[in-house]
Amino acid sequence: MIDNNINNPKSPKHYIKKYFENRTNDLKNKIVIDVPAGNGATTELLQNFGAKAEPFDLFPEYFMLKNIECKKANILDKIPVNDSYADILICQEGIEHFSDQLKVLKEFNRVLKQNGELLITTPSYSNLAAKYSYLLFESETAKQMPPNKIDDIWMSDKTVSSEIIMDIYF
Repeated sequence: MIDNNINNPKSPKHYIKKYFENRTNDLKNKIVIDVPAGNGATTELLQNFGAKAEPFDLFPEYFMLKNIECKKANILDKIPVNDSYADILICQEGIEHFSDQLKVLKEFNRVLKQNGELLITTPSYSNLAAKYSYLLFESETAKQMPPNKIDDIWMSDKTVSSEIIMDIYF
């Protein structure tokens, strides 16, 4: 396991794992797009459950699995696959970063087969603990600094690319 958060009940990855565990027969040999793929934890889970996982990310150089290629993709432009390609698409903790979420959802619709499944997770800042922390600390938890402009800048590995992306949080 490349990410121990999969076993942490405070992590969304833990619940994605539980969801997949209950659907192992439905995942076998299904094409599943994992975007943004991040470090590859979800792709690894999908592979373990027999899915044909295809990871995409804006910064594939941070993908940690050695036996599968994470392809570079700016989802606002296009996921580099044909129309009606995937059985399932998972966007875990990513959709809140896109400036045009409707465009992203249209792109997800384009790549999914008819009756395909779209799984989206996103942080919830509407719970009482997060609201209280924002009131007192301008952050969702008291354990971190408030967000600032530098938190909104993503840079790829400088040895790979000089690309800089300004993040959009809603």
